[in-house]
Amino acid sequence: MAHEIGHGASGTTSQGLGQNGALRNILTQTSGSGANADNAIAFANQFSPLAPKADPWEAAFQFFAEMGKQASVPGSTALGAGVSSLQVPMNYLNAKKKERRDSEAARTQMALTVGAGLKDSTGKITYRPATPAELLKYGGKAAGQMGSDGKFYDLSPTSGGATKGQLFTFTSPEAAKTWLKANPTYELTEDQKNGTASILLPQSMGIIPANSSILTESLKPADPETVYKNFRTNYTKDAAYKMYNDLKANMDAVNTNYELAYELELPGVADMSMIFAYMKMLDPTSVVREGEQAQARGTGDAFTTAANLYNKLLKDGGSLQDAQRRSFRNAAFRLYEQKTIGLDDLNTRFGKEAEARDLVERFDLYKITPKVYDLKVFGEYPGDADIDALTGSSGLTTLSIIAQYDNINANQLAKINQRIAQIEIDLEL
Repeated sequence: MAHEIGHGASGTTSQGLGQNGALRNILTQTSGSGANADNAIAFANQFSPLAPKADPWEAAFQFFAEMGKQASVPGSTALGAGVSSLQVPMNYLNAKKKERRDSEAARTQMALTVGAGLKDSTGKITYRPATPAELLKYGGKAAGQMGSDGKFYDLSPTSGGATKGQLFTFTSPEAAKTWLKANPTYELTEDQKNGTASILLPQSMGIIPANSSILTESLKPADPETVYKNFRTNYTKDAAYKMYNDLKANMDAVNTNYELAYELELPGVADMSMIFAYMKMLDPTSVVREGEQAQARGTGDAFTTAANLYNKLLKDGGSLQDAQRRSFRNAAFRLYEQKTIGLDDLNTRFGKEAEARDLVERFDLYKITPKVYDLKVFGEYPGDADIDALTGSSGLTTLSIIAQYDNINANQLAKINQRIAQIEIDLEL
């Protein structure tokens, strides 16, 4: 029969532990706390239930059943049948006792195993360097490490030049052993123990006051190029950055086509492109392509107004009037101004971080700022005859507007000013 190895100095068996209450004392020591011991026992009790005790009525039934069987044998006496039948209930009782002992031992062993595991998970945290993806996930940090507790530990440099984390190497395997005694929560690779690989540590943990030669600083983890690349990537991938680039592209298209309409023989082509770019500013997710029918929303909003006019030009041809073109261009510019607030906020936020990381000069090289547009006012010169036909105060108003057109040449402007002077004489102004 195999003998169970005892636990502790007293050699207490698993069965004895379960019976005399010493199990909890041992578990408290091995798992690190009484709470862990109770949790381990509760887990073992749930997943390793004890076998039921022997049932005396079952034993009596088996005895009399066997006795009846023996008494039916020819020549058997009542005394002989009774004696012969005693072994049957004894076998039953012994089997039940053994089953009970085995289940108690299994339960105790499970509690001991679980208790040891609880100590590992709650008492000792191991660390490893964070991957580039994890550094990006936790705010684009320059350096850091992941603990076995699932937490991220930031080791990147802070503003003012102070360093949270640095790479160190051990001067010898003996130095590694000495350092591990002072920092038992860390696990080192063999290369790190031998001093052939570095370990990333908070600066405060890198030096043991009593023996500062144990570690030697090898590299700063906050490599300037890595910090810069991570910073630039986070900036250019921000949603506000992309949104502004799309917004600016459409605003450029609106403004360019506004001016182009006064250069083309068929200005309707430029008008349609201008309206299309304006609709993309209103709804960047719109899937309509230029030259296709635009689906109006039917809500009476700005997009519906633009879509209806766009569809009319697409179907019937023609072009916009001066006032209509100006209205679309000016509305697009007001929308542009409203939506550039997101870029201003982005630049403010990253500007502060650039200052903290000493990256202001490099950040300024690729930082984008809202474009300032010089909005010109264009219009059709009505012709000399129409200019001469203008009279009265209403004529002065019309002439004043036409005189502000940026596409009016010198001769046309002279003609306008001449007519303005004559109307003022007629009105005795």
